[in-house]
Amino acid sequence: MCRPQKITKCALRHLAEVTAIEISHNGRWVATASADKTCKVWTCPGLQLHAVLCGHTMALGDCSWAHSDVHLATASDDCTVQIWDVSRCSCLVLLCGHTGPVLCCEFNWTDSLIASASCDESIRIWDVRSGCCVSILPAHSDPVTSVQFSRDNTMLLSASCDGVCRMWDVHNSSCLKSLSFGEPIQLARFIEKSSSIVIATLHCKFILWDTKTDTCALCLCDIPMGDDSHCSANRDGVVFVSSQNGSLHMLKLRGKSPTSLKLLHAHGDSHGLTLAASHRDGTLVTSSFRDNTLDAWLLGA
Repeated sequence: MCRPQKITKCALRHLAEVTAIEISHNGRWVATASADKTCKVWTCPGLQLHAVLCGHTMALGDCSWAHSDVHLATASDDCTVQIWDVSRCSCLVLLCGHTGPVLCCEFNWTDSLIASASCDESIRIWDVRSGCCVSILPAHSDPVTSVQFSRDNTMLLSASCDGVCRMWDVHNSSCLKSLSFGEPIQLARFIEKSSSIVIATLHCKFILWDTKTDTCALCLCDIPMGDDSHCSANRDGVVFVSSQNGSLHMLKLRGKSPTSLKLLHAHGDSHGLTLAASHRDGTLVTSSFRDNTLDAWLLGA
């Protein structure tokens, strides 16, 4: 594989920590959500500032692009989700109802619904057009850290600090499957064209779980990362682990053994890498650092 190439770098100019990075589905934009109550949208990979979205009254915890790439949702500690028209920097819909900070949100594949997960231990599913809550799932016994719709929009995958991962029927709100892993989970993702899901615990143990046979296909727990590591994953089973020691590991969790794809060493120890996100084809990665900068990397084929 080609050596990673850093394309560009910019100063984020956020006034507080960046809490989420999300690359648009078409790869043209990257959004950075921050504890400074704003979300900024940048061109990608050039990293020129395109828009600043202001409207929340407390820190942001997540952002999520609609599949049309026209709208962006932001989740906040103010217990709300806002859906934005990025081109106009205007809030189209304000989703209120959670009683605790909203940790994450995600659109379904037709952009008709959005799911939000909160410290109030619930998941809410909203109609995007009307802004009405169509379903409330009393999902977990601790804050819900991850939600994702299946490709056919029929299921929702959730994960929580209670160490449980659940699969839900979107239409009738019933729990289809409940898996307990015994430690807090920060991420759970479907893998496309597969019956497997990827689970990442808070301490960066990775589990590849076959949902048809209810068996663990792979468990990986020896990645040499720091205590404040962050995980993300795409739908091909490629996992990204960023660490404050300035490194980014990429692993492909398909088959019986993991494949190490890349290891980026960015700034070094003095400017720890806090977050990373990739485009869905895995060739473009953006990463943020504690010195309030953003990098774009081209990984090649």
